[in-house]
Amino acid sequence: MLEEDPNDPMPDRMNIWTTLGGYGAGALIVFLMFYLALPATSSLN
Repeated sequence: MLEEDPNDPMPDRMNIWTTLGGYGAGALIVFLMFYLALPATSSLN
């Protein structure tokens, strides 16, 4: 699905940022789920 475009000057750099962005978004969602699921750590009243 993600094929490197020979016309893209920086395919590796874009793939690295896309991968980091994907992992970052996933980690943030999981963190928010655990943070909001635990009343002891949630200080949002």
